[in-house]
Amino acid sequence: MMVLVPVALGIALMAGYMAMSVPQKEAAAVSVRADVAAANFLSYRTSVQAYYRANPAASGTISDASLAAYWPTGFVRDTTAWPWSNTISGGQAYVHSTNSTCGLSSCAALVDELYQKQGRPATLGISVDVSGVLKLRNPGIGLSAIVLPAAIAADSAVAVGK
Repeated sequence: MMVLVPVALGIALMAGYMAMSVPQKEAAAVSVRADVAAANFLSYRTSVQAYYRANPAASGTISDASLAAYWPTGFVRDTTAWPWSNTISGGQAYVHSTNSTCGLSSCAALVDELYQKQGRPATLGISVDVSGVLKLRNPGIGLSAIVLPAAIAADSAVAVGK
């Protein structure tokens, strides 16, 4: 019977350790994935901006085939893992996700990471449907006056700029 006490104590200690360390490891993994997603999003945005500067009359969605010449060295275009697209409208380039998860638990995780990495820009946020008008909700300023093109779905991560 005395042998079972140390075994039970060991099991209890191991369970306590797992209960404390597993959430920390999961949080670290989420943070790393958000960091990788942010780097991929920024690389894609850089390609769209470079294409648009070279082709100022462009409009609509620029295909991956057209953007390929502008990919940064080492950029991997994986639309399953990183669902980015673009829309050029009204003299602005909009880079956005094509779903509401951004390859993460939510696009909010990506926007938060981008917001910190980019110095808290006002032109970054989540698309929000406000009475039939799509607007940008920024992490710092809240709902902005920026009206987004209808081609962008609600709840998408969006970066606006040339």
